[in-house]
Amino acid sequence: MHDHDLLDCSKILEGLSDYIDGDAAPEICRQIKAHLEGCSDCDNFVETVKKVVIMYRSEKETMTEEARMKLHKILEEQCRDRM
Repeated sequence: MHDHDLLDCSKILEGLSDYIDGDAAPEICRQIKAHLEGCSDCDNFVETVKKVVIMYRSEKETMTEEARMKLHKILEEQCRDRM
């Protein structure tokens, strides 16, 4: 665990989708990057989510609907558990 305010971590998750997609405002990106530099838990989580998103996007056409739904459910649960 880390010694900074957990509220910061939950705020990071709120902007995570836009950050990963490259759609977050520059100030939000700066704040997320600064947080990730000081929080290895969030940094590891974000890197994992990025890899899953890349995999999903590359396999989207061949992935079954069942597999997409399962992956979506797992990601939702992981994010909910971190908040």
